[in-house]
Amino acid sequence: MKRNIYSQETVNYSVNNRKTQLSRVVVIGKQLKKLFLALAVMLFVLGFGLQVNAQLHLEFNFGLDHPDTRGGVYVDDTWIWIANHNNDGGLWRAKKCDGSDDGYPNAQGLEGKLWDIYHAGNYIYGVGESKTLFIYDDITGLLVGQKSFSCTKAAFGVYVLGDYAYVTSDVGLLVFNISDPQNITQETTIDNTTVFTKIDGYGDYIYTTTVEVTAGKKKPPKPHNIDGTGTMRIYDISTADGTADFEGEYDPNEVSNPGNDGQLRGIHYDIPTGLVYFVNDRAWMYIVDVSIPTTPTTEGFMSPPTPGAGEDNPPGPAS
Repeated sequence: MKRNIYSQETVNYSVNNRKTQLSRVVVIGKQLKKLFLALAVMLFVLGFGLQVNAQLHLEFNFGLDHPDTRGGVYVDDTWIWIANHNNDGGLWRAKKCDGSDDGYPNAQGLEGKLWDIYHAGNYIYGVGESKTLFIYDDITGLLVGQKSFSCTKAAFGVYVLGDYAYVTSDVGLLVFNISDPQNITQETTIDNTTVFTKIDGYGDYIYTTTVEVTAGKKKPPKPHNIDGTGTMRIYDISTADGTADFEGEYDPNEVSNPGNDGQLRGIHYDIPTGLVYFVNDRAWMYIVDVSIPTTPTTEGFMSPPTPGAGEDNPPGPAS
């Protein structure tokens, strides 16, 4: 009689142990299935997100309707507003969160080539080559008022304080009463023989850049900006009655100043420091102390890194 070397207890143990192993395999299999499913979902979402971002990037940078600006930009909580300088331009906007193109709130090309925009109160103000001051609702972007004016080529900048808009143009500094957007009136023109390029302001003063112009040699003569010319001018607007009184002037070409080989363009008043920054079209930047408006002085400057072009001399920290 053969002896059974496996007792009943041994057999039961083997069966139970195999069941336990099989259960573990099933559990591990389920966990791997969940892991692969989660990984697949993650890769799908990531791939979709990358695809969407790429499409938005290409559309924003290379689409037919991407804007061309001369520096007129305003950003609020929702939108990036741009003064589009294209031939069929106008006020253009994109969503701030992802840069997607929302296009033109008004009929495309209605406002022509815009040079600049400025936001004040509930409105956005725009000027350009259409020789018109436009006023837009700052929520919808729709036109609520406009006023045409006379100039040679264009208006290049706009600044608004209270009931008045100050517009830089090639026939002087134009002042408009904008207290009623649907009934804009032109109050006066200041220094109508000067070409004003850009403008900014703070408190009782506005700061502008200018450039000198010659008729040129073509027939018929056409205005031509002269390199190495122009000044930064300061006007007092504290009377708030549509007038602007000349206060002072900064000429980069004066002996004690860094010089200028181009045409003066963009300008910005920095509120924290009280300094005025402006540039020319040859990559120079000027930093001017305007604490005494009648005698603005050089605080610093930066010139392009080319031989003989000058040196960097930024201002020290504000005291």
